[in-house]
Amino acid sequence: MRAPLSRTPFGAKGSIAPAILLGMSLACCWSPGYQGDGRIVAQGFAKPFQLDLGTIDLSLLGSRLFSMRGLSGHQLVIGFLAAESMSDAVVRLSMSNDRSETVIDQRAALGSWVWEGGRGLPEAFVYRRGESRDIPIPGTSSVNVEAIGVRSNGGWGTYFRPAPRVGFKLSVEVVRATSASRPLAPLVVKCVVGSM
Repeated sequence: MRAPLSRTPFGAKGSIAPAILLGMSLACCWSPGYQGDGRIVAQGFAKPFQLDLGTIDLSLLGSRLFSMRGLSGHQLVIGFLAAESMSDAVVRLSMSNDRSETVIDQRAALGSWVWEGGRGLPEAFVYRRGESRDIPIPGTSSVNVEAIGVRSNGGWGTYFRPAPRVGFKLSVEVVRATSASRPLAPLVVKCVVGSM
């Protein structure tokens, strides 16, 4: 009589399945073929993917252009590492793909963006969500959240989902300068952990 391959149920003590799933989610944005501006500062099993595109001086009006190609096909989000004192800056992020399709087009004061980790920290990751609406689930008090206005390559707010071998041009424009005494904010692209 043959023994079963495993008598340990999924997720039980001794099972390696949870460790494998965790490792897969953290490595989800592996981008070994990346070409473009900036430098990859985190990638792999220890830390989720993060691309540092450089520092933007939010006290100076003007724009900068960046190119990216060879990113993972998983969901990514673009944002700033900023202090709350910079929330008065008005910034426009716009990005198109190789087919000249708009992927991202967001313009607003940083104070209206999402401050991951909360305000008042020395530095928070600041990004934009797109518009959404709640769809009630019949017979429950729960809702499904539906993204509205999703663009090419899954562009929604400053989120996007690259396709293999597709390049992107990102423009960052400071429309209204900040009055912060320390106006430098790194611009980063992060993996949305758990996106598959």
